[in-house]
Parts: sequence; C-alpha cells; structure tokens
Amino acid sequence: MEAEGQRGEDAMPVLLGEFAGRMLVALAVASASILLAGGSIVSVRVAGLLFGFLAEALGLPGIPMDIVDAAGEIAFNLVLSVGGLTSSLIAYVGSRELERALRQLPGGRAEDLGLPVLLLKIGSIAAIAGSVLLLLGAGLTLATAGFIVFQAGLAIMAYGARSRGGPDTSMTLLLVGASLALIGAAVGVSAAVLAGMAIEAASFYRLRSPPSGGSRLEGETL
Repeated sequence: MEAEGQRGEDAMPVLLGEFAGRMLVALAVASASILLAGGSIVSVRVAGLLFGFLAEALGLPGIPMDIVDAAGEIAFNLVLSVGGLTSSLIAYVGSRELERALRQLPGGRAEDLGLPVLLLKIGSIAAIAGSVLLLLGAGLTLATAGFIVFQAGLAIMAYGARSRGGPDTSMTLLLVGASLALIGAAVGVSAAVLAGMAIEAASFYRLRSPPSGGSRLEGETL
C-alpha cells in the first residue's frame, strides 16, 4: 500500500502539468476573446461615425446609430462566442482527462478531488452551451454562470491542496486568481476577470514548468 501511495504521489506532478498546459491555452484564448469582443464594439461604432461624417459630407443618407449598435452587438457576440466555445472545449477536455487519470491513481485522490473536478466539468459544459447560444444573441448569462462554476472548482481545488500540503506558491496564486475572476464575473467587471485569469496563468505556468527540484512539492500539494 505504501508503494502504491508513493507511485500516486510521483504521478501527480505529471497529471497536474498536463492539466495546467491545457488551461494555459484555454486562458489565452478566453482572454483574447474578451479583449477582442470589447474592441469590436468600439471599432464598429467608430466605423459607423466615420461613415456618417463621410455620408454627410457627400450629401448621402447616413446609417442610423441603432443599426450601428446592433452591428456592434452582433460582432461582440460572435467574437465572444467563438472564443468562449474554443476555451470551454479545451477546459472540458482537460477536466475530463484529469478526472480519468485520477481514477487510476491509488490513495483516494479521485475522491479527494471529486467535487472540484465535477464543478470544472459542469462549468465548462454550461459555458459551451452558453457560447453556442450566444451566436443566436442569447446565452451570455449561461456562459457567465458556467465560467463562475468553473472558477469555483479551481478555487476549491487550490484551497484543498493548500490545506493538505501547507502554503504553496502555485496553489496560492491559483486560489487568488480563481477567486478574483469569479467575483469579477459575478459583478460584471471585465478588468477583474482578466486580472484573475492573468494570476491563474502564472500559477498554471509554474505547475506546467515547476522549478528544478520543486516538482515533487508541487505534486504533493494537490
């Protein structure tokens, strides 16, 4: 039993590193989509205003601002939908693979991480559904709720890891980042969401490429 438990401990850094690698990609895609979606609204409005000035100078009818705003909303939903769908699919695959690998480990690790992994899967599925509906002009609430549930799963995972293994830099960063992103999404503050995701990225980068001699420590905290 002790040998099996040791093998489980030795395997954890590898499993967590694979999950962290997928999450880095998902965070990059999600962050880019949020920034591009916000920029698309501004770009469409600026283009509408410039066209209006040009049309007025040429004596042509301009474009009503309600049409410009509608076009900006469509562009916003399209960019956010594609980015959200892509990042959510990557996150779901990562969560599913992590769960599958944990079940093969001795020592009851699958049971310890059962709740956070379940939240990761539920959150990513809800975000996928919301992203698809967003193409139809709806689903933003569902996608946001899925994001919040996913972040809650990350926060619980990080808190549990710190409780079992003591203070750990990577897990502390993950806990802070997930909490900040969760709160930002709940209150609708994009800057807080992006800041939280940036902190999460730092955590996942450390877990993906642990410092020399520290991989064992990183693995033991999970």
